Amino acid sequence: MKIKPLYMYLGGFIIFIAVMVLLVPKKNTALPNDAMNGQMPNDAVHGQMPNDDVHKGMGSANGMGAMSEAFKKKEAELKDAVDKSPNDTLKVRQYAELLMAAHKPAESLKYLQQIVSKYPNRIDLLLDITYIYDIQGNAGAALETTNKILAVDKNNQPANFNLGVLMDKKGEKDRAKQIWTDLIKKYPGSDIAKLAQQAIDAQKK
Repeated sequence: MKIKPLYMYLGGFIIFIAVMVLLVPKKNTALPNDAMNGQMPNDAVHGQMPNDDVHKGMGSANGMGAMSEAFKKKEAELKDAVDKSPNDTLKVRQYAELLMAAHKPAESLKYLQQIVSKYPNRIDLLLDITYIYDIQGNAGAALETTNKILAVDKNNQPANFNLGVLMDKKGEKDRAKQIWTDLIKKYPGSDIAKLAQQAIDAQKK
């Protein structure tokens, strides 16, 4: 069985965009567990918007059209802000995350790398970059980026979990299992330990 995708950090901005723009129109999709701390409305699980005051009308054509226009407006605003102030790392990151939400990983990667070139120890951004490399199928770059994170913080939990995923994909099953086992022993009962156990269980199937 395929191991869960690589762990990544994303701020509240991209979660908001993903919920508002990407997940609403799709059928048979659910919010990621981490977007709601593991809680999902039953309607969302079945690809329907919850019928509450927050989401009312969002599933309609008018609602989706309004969201699309809001997304385009935000994208244009952030692009303009980044063009005017390329050294504003907050705006650059927000724009990169918006591009990722818009399924433009290559463009997002360019802007994330722009920040990392100035702040090479930004682990949160390096995790995002690792994720993008992984979905692009660039395992070598994903591994290289993961090793950069571990050089800064050898105990970084997401990076260690990712290292196990990358080893598993390379066919180094025993090494992957050992990495995940170490995480379980070191952080018993934690979220990362639960993910590691799920990954080990997936290897058996």
